[in-house]
Amino acid sequence: MKLTLQVNGRKMTFSKNQITTILEKHLANETTKQQPQTAQVVKIPTENQWFDVNPLSINQKLFQKKRRNGRQEKTRQLILEAFTELKSNPQKYGRRFETMFPKKTWSIMSVAELEEMASNLGDHNANWVEQALEWAQRIYNGESWRAICNDADTADCCRLVIWKNGLARIIGGSSEDIIPATNVFFLEYSSSERVNYTVPLPVRYK
Repeated sequence: MKLTLQVNGRKMTFSKNQITTILEKHLANETTKQQPQTAQVVKIPTENQWFDVNPLSINQKLFQKKRRNGRQEKTRQLILEAFTELKSNPQKYGRRFETMFPKKTWSIMSVAELEEMASNLGDHNANWVEQALEWAQRIYNGESWRAICNDADTADCCRLVIWKNGLARIIGGSSEDIIPATNVFFLEYSSSERVNYTVPLPVRYK
């Protein structure tokens, strides 16, 4: 069976199979157009699971505009500092890496013990640059500023992060209070000091 049709002023003859194929492709394209398009899949750090960070793929333009909210602006400034470190030391911070926070199964540990655990699980414990790049990745993945800077952390325990002066600080953790993931506690700890409600933040580079 063949059918002759007028197409754009021309007479064209199609077989049944050709017409079926053309219609199937047309309907498939229409269905695709109607479906919502998402640029990226939202990924949130989860206990005992590695979270992927690709510093060089993060769109830094997302962080150029000043935030009205104080917590969000403080986080933005730290992320910008991390981007500066990335630019000045791309061999160290430009590589793709993963972060992870383990489930807490102990009562209390020293900073040195938590760092050792991080080294056993990955390469080392995260420093402030790697932590800020993780936050930037979360924003780039599609999480809202409010979710990571204002809402309660999805993780129960605080994470250990090595700060700018080499001492440790703890961030996030909502087991004791409603604390955002980007909250950085002002107390600093030496390697021999013990911290409670805290897990390491291992980093492993790919």
